[in-house]
Amino acid sequence: MSADRVSRRVNIARVASVALGQIENLVPNWLRDGKREGCEWSAPNPTRADRHAGSFKVNLNTGAWSDFALGDSGGDLVSLYRYVFFMPTQVEAAKELGELLMMPDYELYSDQPVVDTKPAASKSPWVPVLPVPADAPAMHKAHTVRGMPQRVAVYRDGAGALLGAVMRFVTSDGGKDDIPHTFCRHSETGAQEWRWMGFPEPRPLYGLDALSAKPDAVVLLPEGEKCKDVAAALLGDFAVLSWPGGGKAVKKVDWSPLAGRKVVIWPDADSQRKPVSKTEKEAGVDPTSKPLLDADDQPGMKAALWIAPTLAALGCEVSVIELPAPGTLADGWDIADAVQKDGWDAEQVLAFIGEHAKPFGVAVSEPATAAEAPAAVVTADAPAEGGQSPAAVSAPSGDDMAAAVLPLLKRFALVHGKKRVFDTQVNDDMPWTAFVAVLKNNRKLAEAWLEHPDSRVMMQQDVSRLKRDADDASRLNDEDFSDALCRYVYLDGSENIWDAKLRKIISYGAVKLSMGDSYKLWLNSPARRVIDARNLVFDPTQRADPATHINQFCGLPLTPVYPGGEVPRVDSISDLVPLFPACENIINLTMHLCDYRPDVWQWLINWLAFPLQHVGAKMATSVLMHSDVHGSGKSLFFEEVIKPLYGEYGATIGQDQLDGNFSGWRSQKLFGLFEEVTGSTERYSQTGKLKHLITGKTQVIERKFVDAWEESNHLNPVFLSNAAMPFHVEASDRRMTVIWPSNKLDEALQAAVEGELADGGVLAFYGFLMSVPLVMESGDRRLPFTPHTKPVQTPERDRLIALGLAAWEGFLVDWEKGFLGVPYGACLAYQLYGLYHDWSLRGREKTILPYRKFGQLVESRIGFRVVKHYRYGTVQAQSTLFMPVRCPHGEVEQDWLGRQVQEFMLAAREADWDVEGWDVYKPAPVRRSVKDGNGDVKAA
Repeated sequence: MSADRVSRRVNIARVASVALGQIENLVPNWLRDGKREGCEWSAPNPTRADRHAGSFKVNLNTGAWSDFALGDSGGDLVSLYRYVFFMPTQVEAAKELGELLMMPDYELYSDQPVVDTKPAASKSPWVPVLPVPADAPAMHKAHTVRGMPQRVAVYRDGAGALLGAVMRFVTSDGGKDDIPHTFCRHSETGAQEWRWMGFPEPRPLYGLDALSAKPDAVVLLPEGEKCKDVAAALLGDFAVLSWPGGGKAVKKVDWSPLAGRKVVIWPDADSQRKPVSKTEKEAGVDPTSKPLLDADDQPGMKAALWIAPTLAALGCEVSVIELPAPGTLADGWDIADAVQKDGWDAEQVLAFIGEHAKPFGVAVSEPATAAEAPAAVVTADAPAEGGQSPAAVSAPSGDDMAAAVLPLLKRFALVHGKKRVFDTQVNDDMPWTAFVAVLKNNRKLAEAWLEHPDSRVMMQQDVSRLKRDADDASRLNDEDFSDALCRYVYLDGSENIWDAKLRKIISYGAVKLSMGDSYKLWLNSPARRVIDARNLVFDPTQRADPATHINQFCGLPLTPVYPGGEVPRVDSISDLVPLFPACENIINLTMHLCDYRPDVWQWLINWLAFPLQHVGAKMATSVLMHSDVHGSGKSLFFEEVIKPLYGEYGATIGQDQLDGNFSGWRSQKLFGLFEEVTGSTERYSQTGKLKHLITGKTQVIERKFVDAWEESNHLNPVFLSNAAMPFHVEASDRRMTVIWPSNKLDEALQAAVEGELADGGVLAFYGFLMSVPLVMESGDRRLPFTPHTKPVQTPERDRLIALGLAAWEGFLVDWEKGFLGVPYGACLAYQLYGLYHDWSLRGREKTILPYRKFGQLVESRIGFRVVKHYRYGTVQAQSTLFMPVRCPHGEVEQDWLGRQVQEFMLAAREADWDVEGWDVYKPAPVRRSVKDGNGDVKAA
């Protein structure tokens, strides 16, 4: 290691942070065969023989990555770079990646000396136990991420003891992913459990139990567990085996159990092309224009040509299937394709082996002769000893009629009471004429079979049952049915189904329509996926355990763009504006909407930025932007700039949705743009619903034909309107910042904004919001902005509150502000009611409250309706008063109250209110007394 590396420590954390800022460019370049799936990049593992994106995932939000099949994982892009490009240490990977990112030395290096340049190996403490103990629990039926497997290959040793399994899963893009499953013991705690880990090396062969059961049979060795299962079901005279991991894993397998056996290797018929060089990639060369690899360099044949000498060294007599030139057959063609896609029967497979099996050591280009074929390999003309190909039905001569009937007795049966024949090979019945045609129109052979004393007769109900079972088995093995097992998840405790493909909750009736006759098979299948309905969540905070929950959130769709590729660090929002010239006019639009008021603009920008910087944050406040000025730019900003940042998690809502009986529109939403949602008749009736939208922690979602369910509420709403009073806002409300744009959007600014929108302005503004320091500045004060930061107290908010007040509330506001000509202080209750009554008549209010109800409402607002003694001059009394203010310290309360009552009455007379007429509202006196000239008190 160089002296430079010894003396200077690479700042691995800083490299990982810088790389994370460019993850959208880096990861697709490192893993070019992958694609984005929500917030993850799914790709084939470049270190193993994957052909499809599957279990190898990179989180595009955090940089964490994992291969579920191998258990390899890492927490950042430095470890991913080391893994993908086979770097020796984390330090080496960080240095090379930092230089690739053109990081300056002061960022890439730290002045502290290196302690250890080679981190400890990340070896898992879990160790597979082979064979699996007899008392071990059953293996898992489903993967926590992949769901139910399409196929399970159970590995056993020669004695039949369980070793583990390899399960095949269908990925979201239609590819296949093979994940091993083994029973493991924790090396430190001794705990034992089934885990998704590979077999220890050297890995066992698949089919060792069949190898032991057929000690003298020829071994057929195709690639892959699926091919082994298909071949074993068709070719009973062979011992069929395979190995785990595919062609690139042949060096990790224990081949010793095949020592001394006759082996026929059937490689995959790959048709891969020469790779595109870096220069060619930059020049845009089409990969399909590259020539095919030579036959011996194709992955399948390359694996076979490594296995063959290995087995020969173990004393095996080895033959390799000669394949047509690359490109002749479909890429990856194998024995499973021959049987399941091309419809080959056993006779055709045996003929292909007999014609193309080439003893190892003979040039592949030379045709194999009959003498060179393995001794136990059978052909169409030479059936294996002790049996005949199950499809071998030919027209015999008259001399061997009796021998020709024998195989028909096993295969066919007469349907009782009908001239129909049931074929047990295909599990279907046919008319007599069709049966004769199958025998190549040999009627004598058909009659000989019918008259034979051992010919079978089946009842119609048995025929129907076998046909039904065959049909069910066919559906179970059908890839569409396997996809349905992965796609549909029953939500236990409800009648709902989670559709993993459409990513939404649907009714069981929708599944019926989708699957047709296969629905009952799915319903009764033990492989059907089931989770607790409560474990289907919408959790943008990503805290739900993926092992037990299904999270409906897949990440925000866009990637912010920063100047210079890095998040700028500033202390003030005003310092941030000049750094984002690509969205300068969009920022100017936000200032225009706030009438260039710094406090309002600062609050709005913080409110928009917080839920983007903390995805899933539920703001306790909302924005109401209304104005009678049409064309102010409200919809342009929120519809064209903000809503696209949320993708499918944003929605525009109208009054129809708010008034509707169903609330499915609220499900899985982070941002809601409400346009003119309330008319004049709904201003008050919708208040409760709007309050819950803003501050409710959870919400009940109701959809047609689907059971209602409860979901966490992460919706942050913005309300737009051109009405002067879009809806009622209470005086004590702390949920709403009200903004009134007073000017129409200038045409030049509008054109500039539209130009930025067409040139990446949305992504730049996204970067601007992600860089906001989230503080509210007022003079020298700097307070952190949180979801509970109070709204700005704007004049338009006060005006809107006043417009929504009830008549009695408006009366109290006018009294408090001095608009009635009387002081705001203590007064007799009946006099205040008299003033309210006259005020209502003057203002032509539709409804005037009765005395009792008025008193209770006023008391609820200002409090302190009390019975008190008061005196002024010679008058001393006890009555009911309202006291919105308190007696000053040091004053005698009775005298102070007396002066307050007197001042109220005198001011009311001067303001021309009908004070004498108020006596009609006077209740019976509690007590009143007047002093005579001698100072004695007498009743008034």
